[in-house]
Amino acid sequence: MLTARLKTTVQILRAPFFTAVIIPTLVGASLAWQEGTLSGGYLLVTLLGIVCVNAGLNMSNDYFDHLSGNDEHNPHLTPFSGGSRVIQDGVLCLAAHRPNDG
Repeated sequence: MLTARLKTTVQILRAPFFTAVIIPTLVGASLAWQEGTLSGGYLLVTLLGIVCVNAGLNMSNDYFDHLSGNDEHNPHLTPFSGGSRVIQDGVLCLAAHRPNDG
């Protein structure tokens, strides 16, 4: 159960793409370390922040691509094109998360 939930969470957040923000941050941290100005606490907070921002952007991209129909009309799905497919595959139900329009 926990393994399935973790796999779903990784799929929704598109966690493998976190490397695209973690690696440049670590390169910058290595430069700061060479200069003697690296703060471990700031580095951890920065890494947590960029991962959260990236996860939020990935989810919002999936949502708006779903609303526009872009993900449904993509005939050539790749890891880089077509989104996480959690909405199209019914893993994540949008109806349960929409605010009432009343």
